Amino acid sequence: MPNQTPFFPELRALMGRPKRSEAAKMSDFHKKMQQSSSSQWQSIFTSVFPPELFEGFDQRKRTFTAQTTFYSMIHQALNNGRNALRDCLRHIQSIRHINKAAPISSATGGLSTARKRLSLPLMNNLFERSVAQLDRLSPQIEGFEGRQIKLIDGTGISTEDTPANQFEFPQSSQCAQGCGFPLVQMVGLFSLNHGGLLHGAVTQMPENELVVFDSEISEHLCEGDILVGDCAYYSYWNMAKLTDMKVDAVIAMPRKTVIRAEVVQEYGKGDRLMRIKKPRQHSEHLSDEFYRALPQTQIIRVIDVWIRDQNNNRKLISIATTLKDAKKYPKTRIVKLYLRRWKVEVSYLDMKTSLPMTHLAAKSPHMVERLLRAYWIAYNIIRLLMLEASLRYGVALERISFRGSLSTVIAFAPHLHQVRFHPQKHKKMRDYLLAIIASDKLPRRPGRMEPRKTKRRQQKYPFLTQHRDIERQQLQGAFWGLN
Repeated sequence: MPNQTPFFPELRALMGRPKRSEAAKMSDFHKKMQQSSSSQWQSIFTSVFPPELFEGFDQRKRTFTAQTTFYSMIHQALNNGRNALRDCLRHIQSIRHINKAAPISSATGGLSTARKRLSLPLMNNLFERSVAQLDRLSPQIEGFEGRQIKLIDGTGISTEDTPANQFEFPQSSQCAQGCGFPLVQMVGLFSLNHGGLLHGAVTQMPENELVVFDSEISEHLCEGDILVGDCAYYSYWNMAKLTDMKVDAVIAMPRKTVIRAEVVQEYGKGDRLMRIKKPRQHSEHLSDEFYRALPQTQIIRVIDVWIRDQNNNRKLISIATTLKDAKKYPKTRIVKLYLRRWKVEVSYLDMKTSLPMTHLAAKSPHMVERLLRAYWIAYNIIRLLMLEASLRYGVALERISFRGSLSTVIAFAPHLHQVRFHPQKHKKMRDYLLAIIASDKLPRRPGRMEPRKTKRRQQKYPFLTQHRDIERQQLQGAFWGLN
């Protein structure tokens, strides 16, 4: 008999706990299921993306919530699979089975619709969260007073050949109609301190990278930053704008500009201050008012250095920098900093090979934007684990393998998901995950140079030089003896 009287609280404890109703049990069960992971990746990255971030983006109960859909895209970014959408759906089905939720259809249409419905502001917010976590743990680079050093560069990515994508991101003009893929240009701002992607801009190729940087990325630089880039990002007006923003630059300079400049002061061999005159013409995207406001001359420090290219040939490059104090920033330090610009190429290599970002399985520009941000977030959260392992175990971040860290996370994810309701076991396993990441060190290879050539021979099929429909008709005609 249940105890309903409030007059004998001590007697209530002696009589035992009252029997709970089935409705209360089901309420607790659904609450626990809501708190449970919608994906095995959530078991690792809950601290970065708490469930509260997804509240307000689902106006009604759905099978594929914003949180579930987001983690399905992270699953796609971290796992290089051919049938990406189907693999993501199977992942969701397996997690729902573990959570004892109702089974769902094996058709991919519902998940595809949910991805189209996923909010772009939500994706941007989650990406900014990953950047904030990296910046919070960001180490300092020796010799630059704790300043943030940022790298800028662009790359090209192909996507699905659909009319919508071809209209927004046209194929290369060198390809015949129907024989090329739509090309997406991405310009990324990376941090040399922690290796993460700070901001990305998406345009069609071949748009000027410097114009994209000026219009979409330069506003994300902060006072005191040091920007490192190749000669694609050098211009008279860009150096003046960075100076006004109190951002120092270390950017490669065209040789013809160096030859025309006037030497003001010599610091040493291949190191001097030079006066550069304002060019007579300016870029079309600049306004006449902005161009007239530029100073007539600039004083820039120029450093010459001989390097060897991928073919082991000597090459002279000139580095333009606004770090004019030769005692505070000696030549060797500036040269070493510029040579570390190659880290941005390594970062793109990690994103395009370790993560399958070389070709986006998106059939509309709408999905290209969302899928790219999923790759950016996936890249940053792997870098975050690498940074945590580096700081905890005292290993240089550059010695930790991105590919090795990714494979370790993929191997540990299902086991971390199994112990998600046991905080102590989960913490021990996550600590062990970081220890494994820290122990997987890259060999020291100073001055390593490799030829850009492949050893494995591919199948010798000819390239498609005309539309596939025409090729198919010719093939059928040859088969039936019509031509």
